[in-house]
Amino acid sequence: MMRKRLVIAALGLPVLALALSGCMELTASTVIHSDDNIEMSVTIGVDKSTADLMSQSGQTLTGDSLCQELTQDSSGSGLPSNVTTKDVSNDQYVACQISGTTTLDQESDTITHEDGTYQFSMSSGDVAGADDSSLSAAMFDTFEVSVTFPGAVIEHDGSSTVSGTTVTWTDPNDLFSSDGLQASGYDTASGVGGIPLWAIIAIVVVVVAAIVVILLVVLHKRSHARTYPQVGPQGFGPYPGYPPAPPAGVAAYPSAYPSAPAAGPAPYPYPYPAPPAPPAGQAAYPAPPMPPAGQPPYPAPPAPPADQPLYPAPPMPPAPPVDQPPVPAPPAPSAPFAPEQDVPPVPPEQELPPAPPAPPAE
Repeated sequence: MMRKRLVIAALGLPVLALALSGCMELTASTVIHSDDNIEMSVTIGVDKSTADLMSQSGQTLTGDSLCQELTQDSSGSGLPSNVTTKDVSNDQYVACQISGTTTLDQESDTITHEDGTYQFSMSSGDVAGADDSSLSAAMFDTFEVSVTFPGAVIEHDGSSTVSGTTVTWTDPNDLFSSDGLQASGYDTASGVGGIPLWAIIAIVVVVVAAIVVILLVVLHKRSHARTYPQVGPQGFGPYPGYPPAPPAGVAAYPSAYPSAPAAGPAPYPYPYPAPPAPPAGQAAYPAPPMPPAGQPPYPAPPAPPADQPLYPAPPMPPAPPVDQPPVPAPPAPSAPFAPEQDVPPVPPEQELPPAPPAPPAE
């Protein structure tokens, strides 16, 4: 109601001034709170060239006089005490800004509250009056109308744009269209179905985080499968120098290579084996007894007769049968291995020094 009254009051200017194209400024901002309180700010300005034309007709127009004109209605009463005015004239416009707070009851013709939503509606008839057709879109050189809802925007029409919970119109033709300015929004900062907005954001964040974790796990498994191939049953890996794992159904490779073949017979002992040890429990073989004291040593054994050899030859083995080969002789013992050593060189012969002269004979 306050916005409609201010604009209609501006139309009280001379008809000649309003007939000019691009001579007016209209900026209106409406902020709706969830407790049905409404903050409003309306700036109405007249182009300075139009103000000069009005001065020639005997009516001086300044920012202060425009504010006084806007704050007085036909009955002579002013605006509520919580509404303030301010001269905001600049190089282009003679302008007045009026701001304050109002309630939903006072703005019921443009704002309604039903079923958890606010509905904003504004048409050219609300601004110019039902019987006044002197207002047109061509008269506005600067035009901006915005409405801010407590919650998210549901719908908006025309060429309006949305930023957060605010809908803004900048084309005056939207105001003079058949539907006018239409927008709706939630009465609280909530999402669809009454769910709080912070809860919706938290759910979205959790879902996105879960998707990222699943993707990381899948990519890690694929990367691990490519980097570390399956190892064979015996632990042979796919590294150079190792055989690959045996095919399915084939016995595993032996865990070790076969040992080297057994060595041949030990060489014949050299020089000859030691005499056998005495039987268990028997002392070592006694040494021959010594002759008694004062007795000459034992006499040597008598010499054999002259026609008898010194030692009898061992008996010859019997001759083998004719059809049997002779028994081969045992192999001769091999000499032990001795590493070759370098023989030191023979020192060269050195001449002996001459003998000293003999002392003179006395």
